[in-house]
Amino acid sequence: MKPNNDQPKTVKKTVQPQPSRPTTQPAVKWYLIVQGVFYVVVLSVMVIGLLWMVGGRGQMVGQTAEVSPTETPTIEAMITSTQEITGNSVTVGEYTFSFPQEVPDGRGSVEIMGWLPDSSDEIIDTRDNQIFAINTHTGKTREVSPEFGDDISVSSVKLLNDNQVGFTTYNYKTKDRFLWINDTLVLTDIDNFSIVISDYENLWVFDSELHEGRILQGGKEARQTPIDISSVLKPLSILDIYDPESDSMYTETVSLQSTSSPATSWTAIYNRGHFSLVDLQTGTSQAVALDDTGQWVDYAVWSPDGQKLALLVTEGDLPLPYEKLFVLDTANLELSEIETDFQYVTNVTWAPDSENLLIIAKTNDKTIDSQGDKYTISQLFLVNIFSESISHVPVLPNTTVTGFIWKLSWSPDGKKIAFGGTFKPVGNSHLYLIDVTSQ
Repeated sequence: MKPNNDQPKTVKKTVQPQPSRPTTQPAVKWYLIVQGVFYVVVLSVMVIGLLWMVGGRGQMVGQTAEVSPTETPTIEAMITSTQEITGNSVTVGEYTFSFPQEVPDGRGSVEIMGWLPDSSDEIIDTRDNQIFAINTHTGKTREVSPEFGDDISVSSVKLLNDNQVGFTTYNYKTKDRFLWINDTLVLTDIDNFSIVISDYENLWVFDSELHEGRILQGGKEARQTPIDISSVLKPLSILDIYDPESDSMYTETVSLQSTSSPATSWTAIYNRGHFSLVDLQTGTSQAVALDDTGQWVDYAVWSPDGQKLALLVTEGDLPLPYEKLFVLDTANLELSEIETDFQYVTNVTWAPDSENLLIIAKTNDKTIDSQGDKYTISQLFLVNIFSESISHVPVLPNTTVTGFIWKLSWSPDGKKIAFGGTFKPVGNSHLYLIDVTSQ
């Protein structure tokens, strides 16, 4: 499918002279009147052209604005309009966002995992069965892991301090699953349903068949974890699933996801059937109930202060009927939905103040490509979790197709936002950066 590069055609209207009425006035006066009308028309055209140029500013720095055949996305009335657009940036509330710039790294599609915890210069990317670190200033990449073959997949990527990355590999032929830290193989006896947790200093590994966990640091020999949470994890990995064809229930073992607080000992562990908080110091756990309609957490991310979780919540099977935005306060286990008119909130990242969220949400508008196909579009919004105000951040082109922007990630120093994706439903995804300043 080709991108829509068609520009709107400019239709020039020629003003035809009206027939002159008989007159007895001297011809020189008619000449002056015609000359005055001509100057008025020219001046009007110049003013209209200037206004069109200002309104059609480029959506990307140094590029011509992308023009969609449809109108600019209609933002619902509940969204506050607090933008101040100046040159190549947009100010929304206390933050000023630049238009996104591509970071050319000379490789194919990117799939970013996030910033290294102690770096705002390098972001981790997985592609072609290998892990890389991309320098966001120079675009240069360095290899973090060995290059694996086509029969091996990389998963459970966990970011650690000291520029280290933990991850697992699975061999489709031998059915083996291994644990690595950077280019060092550290465990070869983990099962397919084990969970890997990072507290940013260590990797914790809990196998579904073992009664105790193991902890590793920097590729050192594994030792027994100081806590035993196998009794907590085991029930979480088992789901009761309804089979409509046989009108019966059956159980299935499923993998667990985890994300750890950057400031406390809590880690969130979840899958399609469960969501729990586990304290890695004490081993205590707390189940978090969503509701009785079968809702489950698709994605969870901690706030910088380590006290809150932003959750994308849905229900059912693919295609997902919706993705809603929730915030969980771990201090009192209060779960609140951030009310929006969006059916799908597809990405979320925290601002440094732990009070604002940057989200990508699907609007009700559509863009049309050169083949006439329609695609729904998405835009950026800044959400305050206390006032629940939602402000449009108009820095993405209005050809940004829903589902083609991945993994918003605000840098540890708060000065950059990274994301991977493409602005049209064609071609490779790329790494983009948005510069951010705060008042």
